[in-house]
Amino acid sequence: MQLVPSDEYISLSVPVAFQKPTPFTRKTRIRAFVQEADKYESEDEEHKKKLEANNALENYAYNMRNTVKDEKIGDKLTLSDNKKIEDAIIWLDTNQLAEADEFEDKMKDIFPF
Repeated sequence: MQLVPSDEYISLSVPVAFQKPTPFTRKTRIRAFVQEADKYESEDEEHKKKLEANNALENYAYNMRNTVKDEKIGDKLTLSDNKKIEDAIIWLDTNQLAEADEFEDKMKDIFPF
């Protein structure tokens, strides 16, 4: 099937051909989609790992900060412990593009609390 749409304002017409997809083109497209998915699978896994590490550190740091604000528990921690937690939160805010291992290292720095 072929259509020829035209724009009367600028006197332009461009023929457009429509073809019914054949089983061969469907299989080719599916194969191409699968190859593209395989190509980006490792990048997706790396991104997922990075996000999980970021979220784990962020959740832990903010939960610890909220816990420290509780008078019963906050009095038992030293000033340096509080500073480590606040430093981790500041580091998170300034290093959103860090790699997963950097988030994991930072988590190890504040995890003993």
